[in-house]
Amino acid sequence: MPSPRAAGTVDAAEEEPNSELVVKVVLPVLSAAEQEFGQALSRINLDDMARHAERLNGGGGSESAK
Repeated sequence: MPSPRAAGTVDAAEEEPNSELVVKVVLPVLSAAEQEFGQALSRINLDDMARHAERLNGGGGSESAK
């Protein structure tokens, strides 16, 4: 049974793909998506998350969080 491992990047695959379709189509698309996702994640900060939480709680500040 394989041991669990953390999710890695497309480049961190354990085996080389043996499909031309995977190498020429799938991996480049996944790599581009991975880069876009990483950029989107890097734009999120704690203040953004706090503002979002306040909106979910009705925007009432500390009273809504109780």
